[in-house]
Amino acid sequence: MDRTRRMGRHRATSIEVVPWYAHVVPGRDELISSFLVRSAHRHGLSPYRFTAVTFPENVIWTRDIDSSLSDQALSLIAHYYGLTIDDVVAMTLFGFMGCASSSDPQWPACQRWINVIGIYHRLRLRFGLQFCPLCLKDEPVFQRAWRLSFVFACPKHGIFLRDCCPSCEMAVMPHRCKHEPTRCWQCGTVLHSFDGKDKGSADTALAVQYRMLRCLDGHGYCLGPELLSTPEFIHGASIMMRLIKQQLQSHPDLRPIHICTVDIREETRRLRTHSREALFSVLNELLEDWPVNFLHFAHAAGMTQLAFRTCGELPNWLTAAVALLPERLRTRPRNNDKWLIDHVCRLEHVGGAVSWALRAQALMRAAKGIYEC
Repeated sequence: MDRTRRMGRHRATSIEVVPWYAHVVPGRDELISSFLVRSAHRHGLSPYRFTAVTFPENVIWTRDIDSSLSDQALSLIAHYYGLTIDDVVAMTLFGFMGCASSSDPQWPACQRWINVIGIYHRLRLRFGLQFCPLCLKDEPVFQRAWRLSFVFACPKHGIFLRDCCPSCEMAVMPHRCKHEPTRCWQCGTVLHSFDGKDKGSADTALAVQYRMLRCLDGHGYCLGPELLSTPEFIHGASIMMRLIKQQLQSHPDLRPIHICTVDIREETRRLRTHSREALFSVLNELLEDWPVNFLHFAHAAGMTQLAFRTCGELPNWLTAAVALLPERLRTRPRNNDKWLIDHVCRLEHVGGAVSWALRAQALMRAAKGIYEC
């Protein structure tokens, strides 16, 4: 134990540490990783040392524990801090999606809407953890909703979320901070510093994410007169998002938003905040007047039913709309067409005034539907 009465790395092996003696209350909608970081600093230990003492048989910081915390670690957290299993699950991302654990069969499908943080050893290479600087200033906790792909703005303060340090633009990694989790681990800049300026209005983003969050809360998704269940809507929306990105990549003229080609090729959950907000805005427009807006978009992009054949089983609400699309745009040439092409090619090869006259006559008759096979 050092002079500040913190248990250091070189403590005597005979000293037994009683973990979780300092009472830390979970914050509003707090992530389990944020809770563990705050608990470690409250105990005077680094997050690495704290979890090594508390969970000696569990891998913590080289995994995305918010979405993959093991059942054993859940039980230990509940035991050490006097919480119920449900209270601990309520701090995880699979609990946010209504799953009991990370081994729930529905969890892999729900992970399509969870931002990727890009774990490389103990680093985070992606910008999946967002934050509201004003919320961090009020309460130094990282919320679960900030990890969702369709959350782009703070409903309380009406500003877009940030996903990096405002100074050095490094990804947010609270577990690597030595003292305060609300500071940048690289340069030490306070993350909740806000100059009062925002990039555009967040009203559209708030409207989009409000409908998505209501769907996750169990209210379903209102698609015209029909009320869709949460799993049914998530499955269909995932398919539509993938096809929207494919069409925007193939038809740049359809792109009413500023998204670079590299972002369109990436998974939605790997993109930065403003790129995801632009894509979900397109999805929301297609769902507004269903299926009219969807059919207009499909017609402009030249989409047919063939585009959905590789998407697996479609939900009923999407199947009904896809059935309104043409089966295919290009048809195979008929026998008459093949004869006409061969006949014209032979006349062109022969050449001469007679051949060109016969060629013109054959084309004129074919235009009237008359073939001389």
